Amino acid sequence: MGKENQASSRRNFLWGLVTGVGVATVAMASVGKARSKPGPAAKKPTGPVLYRRTAETERYHKTLYT
Repeated sequence: MGKENQASSRRNFLWGLVTGVGVATVAMASVGKARSKPGPAAKKPTGPVLYRRTAETERYHKTLYT
């Protein structure tokens, strides 16, 4: 096995690795987009994700920012 042949096999391995990562990335992105499409029964969240706004939190924010 000569140096030229060894370099060629390394190059082919790296090319296959990069191609495989690209294919996996595209596949993961397409699966994510398919899952994220809301159906007719799905509704969008109306408030912040971390807490639910209540009358008490509204009053608290009014005292802070007005």
